Amino acid sequence: MTKETAKHCLLYVGDGGAALTAATTYGLTVSGSTITLTDSADGFVDDGIEVGEQITVTGFADNPGFTAIATSVAVGAIGLKNPVNSDTRQDVTLVTETAGESVTLTVEGFDLLLGQATTNYSKSASQIDFGDKTSGNFNPQGAGTVTMDVSVDGKVEFTSDGTHGGWTALNNAVDAGTQPNCRLVINSALDSYYGPFSISSQDGGGGKDDPNAYSFSLSVAARPVYVTGFE
Repeated sequence: MTKETAKHCLLYVGDGGAALTAATTYGLTVSGSTITLTDSADGFVDDGIEVGEQITVTGFADNPGFTAIATSVAVGAIGLKNPVNSDTRQDVTLVTETAGESVTLTVEGFDLLLGQATTNYSKSASQIDFGDKTSGNFNPQGAGTVTMDVSVDGKVEFTSDGTHGGWTALNNAVDAGTQPNCRLVINSALDSYYGPFSISSQDGGGGKDDPNAYSFSLSVAARPVYVTGFE
């Protein structure tokens, strides 16, 4: 068993995603849990797709629109993991599909929020009371819906391009009331949670001799996808 410090627990912020031009060269091969998105035009590397990015696929005839994580990328094949329905975020069972339909890929990358000092996450389940008059002295309880919260604080790294190391994206999401996609990496194996998050609080500033600090509190806005390490 390997133990490690929490320095590898890090929050990454999604770049919003970009749709590639629809193409009829994409196919899908499914064999058990092995899912491969293919491109007979061998364009994946030229398109700049990278391992760890989130791929949303729409347009196949026999599969719903789905979102999955790229675990390997070659010129003509992308390995995918943990596909979910793009709308409901529930698990989906995909089937093999030959190329020919007009299929669109939306690719979202994730950039490390710079300057992180402390990154924590917690999950909790509501409790359902199953007790009745025959339950005796101890009421039976069951787990209900689950919430997941993330808190992150650190020091703002101001950059010339105005992104300020990911701070701007989270700040703008607070101002606009939007829910950015984030990737929470929890260890050096890169086991990760992917999902949309709502931001409940933002703090910053400090004293005259303090670094310019930030803190954000986030909660999952829809079911997160947990993907075991692949890099």
